[in-house]
Amino acid sequence: RLFLHIDSPLLLLSSHQQAAAHQQQQQQPDHTAHQQELLALVTLRALQLNPKLGMSWRGSLWFRLLNHQLPVLRWAAVCGVSLMLGLSDAVQQQLINKVLTDEQLVEAIMRWQEDRAAVALELAQRWQPCPPRARCCSSNASNLNSSSNPSALQQLPAAKGFVRVCGLEVPAKPDHLLAPSSSSNGARSLGKLIPTPSITAALESAALALCQGLPIVVEGPAGCGKTALIRALAAATGNDSTALWLHLDDQQDAKSLLGSYSCSAVPGEFVWQMGPLARAVAEGRWVVVEGVDTAPPDILAALLPLLESGVLHIPSRGTVLTAAPGLQVIGTVTTAYASSGGATAGAAAVVSSSAQDVLGGLRANVVLAAPSEAEQLMVLEGLYPDLAPLLPLAQATVKLVQLAAGHSATAAAGDGSWQHQAAAAALRAAGIRPGELALSLGRQFSTRDLIKWCGRMAACHGPLLLRTLGTSSSSSSSLNINPPAKTSGKKKKNS
Repeated sequence: RLFLHIDSPLLLLSSHQQAAAHQQQQQQPDHTAHQQELLALVTLRALQLNPKLGMSWRGSLWFRLLNHQLPVLRWAAVCGVSLMLGLSDAVQQQLINKVLTDEQLVEAIMRWQEDRAAVALELAQRWQPCPPRARCCSSNASNLNSSSNPSALQQLPAAKGFVRVCGLEVPAKPDHLLAPSSSSNGARSLGKLIPTPSITAALESAALALCQGLPIVVEGPAGCGKTALIRALAAATGNDSTALWLHLDDQQDAKSLLGSYSCSAVPGEFVWQMGPLARAVAEGRWVVVEGVDTAPPDILAALLPLLESGVLHIPSRGTVLTAAPGLQVIGTVTTAYASSGGATAGAAAVVSSSAQDVLGGLRANVVLAAPSEAEQLMVLEGLYPDLAPLLPLAQATVKLVQLAAGHSATAAAGDGSWQHQAAAAALRAAGIRPGELALSLGRQFSTRDLIKWCGRMAACHGPLLLRTLGTSSSSSSSLNINPPAKTSGKKKKNS
């Protein structure tokens, strides 16, 4: 983000050259050569990470470096010119042979690899635990201890144009930034999304992909929270009201999404009607494709150029539509439950082979596992706290239905739970074998059905449940009421 708001760092090379000439006149040691090499290599690395920088920077600066006296700068200039002009490997090799000898080429490549290894090592050291009596933990930094001064660890506000999600700064819409955030450091609320361990891990992966501007594919079994995760991210970044949600089936084709010619009010005249996908690309909106692995082939063929190079081909008009800033493509893939697993990790999701071939390596995968029983209870208590005494019983009821239908999710979610044991005992008492009602029950019951059921209980029978649960959970002292008035012996006997 820094390079997007500054001029090309190559402009500083002229000042370094003047400083080198002054040092030679004063017979001082020349340190500017090393600084010039670092500056050129950093600029090349930024151009590799974001090729769009070449459009905002002056390309003539790279051509000037082709005649520089330092071999490393000439090699960096060749790489920079090749990136901006899109030169082939053969043309790039011819240009290298003109400006560098074999020894100079080896020296430049070794310097490039050495600097990259040093940066990678420095980044890796940041994840190492701090020694007990290291200098960073001395008295100068002791006031940053969270136990003694928690307010000192408050993060700085998010950068301009970004919001903080799970500690990562994610691009947001400009009009959304005008609204006040939920905290002083720019972090945004995720609405009704309950931050369970699996949801938090998936949020971090999705936020990291949003920082890199990569397309996202959220994979997971039915009812694990894929759509809720995307809606929470859209709400946090201000894209919830403008996002385009596509629920594809066999009846849709690429023409209905890209656009087509339709009749106008004038007889014999046809006008172009832009499709929803083309309009979203032109406006820079989020595009969420539900079930991207089941999309028709022509729609996938239209999406691939958009994900690869940020352009959308419209064959009906023979035009190419460039994506506006802010476009983000997100897809969901519903996977099957694994036949084995544990309660701690939840039901593992088996990624289908078709999902791997849909987008190739052009997307970032966010795998969301089925919530465990503890995470289910955490979600239900966060959404419906008034139904807390009934939630374990609701879980046991859904477990009974899953076991009767023979769903593998029941075995993967944990066989040692009391809900599973109670459901198995109930089926044995009724004379029903596990899986015997698979044809009668049809689809698989998941956490989504459990949340809907609890929502109906709270909406339809909320006051009655509150009175009943409040009476049953009150203490014995609060249940003592005043004795009734004296009545006749007959009425007292009847009562």
